[in-house]
Amino acid sequence: MPIQSVIEYPNPILRNLSEPVESINDSCLKLILDLKDTMFSFPGCVGLAANQIGSKERVAVVDVSSKIEGSELRVLINPRILHQSKHKILREGCLSIQNLTANVKRAEQVEIEYMDVSGEIIKYQAQGLEAICIQHEIDHLDGNLFIDHVISAKTDIFRRKRYLH
Repeated sequence: MPIQSVIEYPNPILRNLSEPVESINDSCLKLILDLKDTMFSFPGCVGLAANQIGSKERVAVVDVSSKIEGSELRVLINPRILHQSKHKILREGCLSIQNLTANVKRAEQVEIEYMDVSGEIIKYQAQGLEAICIQHEIDHLDGNLFIDHVISAKTDIFRRKRYLH
């Protein structure tokens, strides 16, 4: 599938609430392939939400397998966080805001519920980088960006020294 352009802030589509997927059809499967191909085209990228490539559907992909042995690609359809714990502050960036990183407070552990590509409802517990990435992508689907979590713009936002792509 073709690699899609990543929408950049301040494009208003990034602030829209994504629409739930009603059924997994050919259009949804194409979107998932586009998300994967686009994410993998950016070295080091570990997640991408559908609105970042212009889709209104509530779909995201997360893959931290290049950083954490034993993890795998997850396709999250209609994901939602059920529980979160053990918050910490860490540096975060985003393909849609390539020139900035920021200190953001995120949960180190999350329990989520989502539908997989076969239509099965999955409950899953993630921790560490995977949990943080999942929260970041669900934020996108909710119309939120990592910069919305910054406590102090003066001390917590940093110019990125190099762009991702």
